[in-house]
Amino acid sequence: MSALKEFANFISLNVANLAATYDRLRAENSESYAVLPADKRMARARQLIKTVAEVCQSGTPDLLYHLFDDRASLLSNQPGKNQSSSLLAEVECLGQTLTPVVTNLEAGKFLWQMLSEARRLLWQKLPESTLPSWPKPELTPTSLSLDNKTRFLSYIIENSQVAQVALDEQARIQYINPFFCSLYGYQTEEVLGRHVSILSGEAEPEAHYSNLLEIAAGQDVWRGEDWRKRKDGSIFPASVTFSGIRDENGSLIAYLDVSRDVSERRNTQEQLRQLSQVVEQSPTIVIITNTTGQIEYVNPKFCQITGYSPAEVIGQNPKILKSGETPAEEYKRLWQSISSGQEWQGELHNKKKNGELYRVSAHISPIKDAAERITHYLSIQEDITAYKQAEERLEQLRHQNLLILQSVGEGIISVDAQGRQTFVNSAAAKMLGYEVDELIGLPSHITWHYAKPDGTPYPQEECPTHIALTQGIIHPPADDEVFWRKDGTSFPVEYLSTPIVEEDKIVGSVITFRDVTTRKQLKEQTQQSLIRLTRQIEAITEVAQQIAGTPNLDDLFQQVVDLMQSRFGYYHAQIYTLIEGDMVLQAGTGEVGYRLKERGHKIPLSAEQSLVVRAVWEGEAVLAPDVLQEPTWLINPLLPETKAELAVPITLGAEVLGVLDVQSDELGGLNEEDRLLLIGLCGQISIAIETRRVEAERVRLLAEVERRAQREQTIRTITERMRTANNLEQLVKITARELGQQLSAGHAIVELGLEKKPAIAPSGYARDN
Repeated sequence: MSALKEFANFISLNVANLAATYDRLRAENSESYAVLPADKRMARARQLIKTVAEVCQSGTPDLLYHLFDDRASLLSNQPGKNQSSSLLAEVECLGQTLTPVVTNLEAGKFLWQMLSEARRLLWQKLPESTLPSWPKPELTPTSLSLDNKTRFLSYIIENSQVAQVALDEQARIQYINPFFCSLYGYQTEEVLGRHVSILSGEAEPEAHYSNLLEIAAGQDVWRGEDWRKRKDGSIFPASVTFSGIRDENGSLIAYLDVSRDVSERRNTQEQLRQLSQVVEQSPTIVIITNTTGQIEYVNPKFCQITGYSPAEVIGQNPKILKSGETPAEEYKRLWQSISSGQEWQGELHNKKKNGELYRVSAHISPIKDAAERITHYLSIQEDITAYKQAEERLEQLRHQNLLILQSVGEGIISVDAQGRQTFVNSAAAKMLGYEVDELIGLPSHITWHYAKPDGTPYPQEECPTHIALTQGIIHPPADDEVFWRKDGTSFPVEYLSTPIVEEDKIVGSVITFRDVTTRKQLKEQTQQSLIRLTRQIEAITEVAQQIAGTPNLDDLFQQVVDLMQSRFGYYHAQIYTLIEGDMVLQAGTGEVGYRLKERGHKIPLSAEQSLVVRAVWEGEAVLAPDVLQEPTWLINPLLPETKAELAVPITLGAEVLGVLDVQSDELGGLNEEDRLLLIGLCGQISIAIETRRVEAERVRLLAEVERRAQREQTIRTITERMRTANNLEQLVKITARELGQQLSAGHAIVELGLEKKPAIAPSGYARDN
C-alpha cells in the first residue's frame, strides 16, 4: 500500500473524530456557522472529510481544488462577504484539521499542494470586494518546511496522474511528465521540440491552440474540455488547464498544458443521462433520500400519484406520506434493514397531498460509494392501490363463500405414512364426488391428484402432498392445481399439505383444501369486463368521429343512435331535444324509432312517469338496471322487451339541451360503466349541437349584414344620380326612375308640395299637393 493511500485509509477510519475537530474549528471562527443545526453541521463536516479521503485515495489533487473552484465561480456571480469568507474558512479549517495528523512525507506533500492550490484559486476567483480583510497567509503542514516546496512540486509533477506538458514561447514541447506517455502513447523523444497542436483532436488544431496561447499570454488561465489525439490517431475528450508560466518579473517564459482523459466520466454521464431518462419515464415511483432521510429526488410518477410537486418535497422526510395505517414496527424494521446495508421489501399504506390514501409495493435499498459507504437510499414503489382494492373485494367474496359453507367447512383428508386415506370429512367427499366410505383406504394420489390441469400425468414424486409426507416440507397454498372427481372431471383447488410428526417421525399428513372455482370465475369475469370496456371505448371513439364529420343535426342524431345500437348491442337508443316545454324525439333506432319519429313522438316535461323527463329535472344521468323496480318508469308498448334503461341529459353548462336514452333487453344489462361512457358521449353531442346552433346564427347574421349593405349601397347609388340633376324637374325624374329600377317597381311616384306640377318621369309620375 502506498504512503498516500495509507493516509487516505487513516482519514476514512477517523472520519468521526476529524469531522468533530473540523466542526469545532469552524464554529469557533464563524458565528453564522455556529448557529446552524448540529446535525446539519456534522453531516457537512463528515462529507467534506470523506471527500478528502477519496481525493487522497485517487492520488489526483485536482478533484478537491476543482470542487472549490466551481463553488467559487458560483459565488463570484453572487457576491457576498459572508459566503466568500465561509468558503475560504472552510479551506483553512480543513488544513488545520488534517495537518496535525499527517502520517508520512508523501501525504504531507500531497495535502500541501491540494490545500494551497485550492486556497490560491479561491483568492483569484472571488472579487476583492467580497474577500475578508485578513491577509493571505501561507498554508503548510506543520511537519514540512517551505524550503522543500520545489522538491515537493517536482515530486508531485512526476507522480501526477494527469498529463503535464511544458511549452516554450513558440508552443513547442519542452517537457512531458511520465503520465503523459501513458495517456498519449508517445515516448519523450517523439514529442520534444514539436508543436503542441499534434496533441489536438479538434477540427482546426492550430486555430484552437492559437486561441489558448492568446488567453494564457493575457495572464489568464483557460479551463475547459476539448478533444485530444493520441499517437495512434484515436480521439478522446480531455479536461484541460492551459496557462502561462512567468518569471519573478512577470514576464512570460513558457506555457503549461495539463490534461486528463475524461472519457470514463463522459461515458458515465451518458449512462447517467440514459438512466435518468429511464427513471423520469418510469411507470413506478422513484424516491432518493440522503442518509438522514431527506428527499433529494422524486420522479414525475411520484408527483402524479401523490399530488406533490418536487419543490414541495425536496428536503422533506418521507414521513410526510405517512397515513398512520402502516404499523410503526414495520417502519422500524425498514430502517434497521437499510441502515445496516440490507435491502427492504414490503408494502406501505401512504397518504397523498389531498389526504387520499394509496398503497405501494416498495423496494428500498442503500446506495453505496466505491468504499462501500452508504451515501443515499433508493426507494422504488409500485402503486398497488387498485390491485389491493380488487384483492380485498376478492377476499370479501371468499369470506362470504366460507360463511355460506360454514356448516360443511373445508375438505379435510388424513393419510398414513403409505399415503392411504384414513379420514375424509363430508365436505371433501362431496367435492370429490364420492361417499366417505368409498375413499377410506384408497391411495390419495392416484384417486384425486393423478393428473395436472391439462390432463397430463402428475408424477407422484413431484406431488406436493407426497413431498410433505416423505420429506416433511409443508406445501404452501396453491391456486394453479386441480383435484379430480370420481366422474373424471376436475376442479381448481387451494390446498395445504402438512406432515404429521410423532416422536420426530413422519407418520402421515393432513391435506386441507377448498374449491376455488368461484374465485377463478371472478377473475375471468373481471377480464371479460375489461374486454367489454375496451370495446366500448373503441365504439365511443367511432361515434365521436361521426359527430365531428356530420354537419346536419338530424343526420348526426340518427347516426349516433344507430352506431350505439350496433356497437354497444343496446336493445334501443334514442335522442330527445327540449323544445317549448316538451321532450321531442329527434332520432331512434330501428322500425320503432322510425314510427315514433314519424308520428312526432314527444314527452311533456310535466310527465310524472318518464326516466327521460326525470333526467331533465335532475340534470344528471338516471340509471335503472331493473326498470320494474323503478317507480318513475313507464313501459312503451312498442318496446316490450326493455329490462334496463339509462337516460343521460345532454347539457351545455347549466342548460339541458336534450336527453340520450338507451335501453337493454337484459336485466342489469346497463351499469356504471355505461353511465360514465355515455356521459362523455353526451358532452360531445352537446358541443356538436351548440356548434351547429352557433353556425346557424352566424349565417343569419351574415345575411342580415349583406341585406343592410345592399340597402345602403342602393341609397348611395340614388344619391349619386340625384346629384347630376340641373333643376328640380330633372331631380324628380331621376329620383322616380332610380327608385323604380332599384325596387323593381312598375311605377314610382314622387310627390312634392309645389303649386306647379313637373313633368311625369319616364318610370312613373310626379305629383304635387
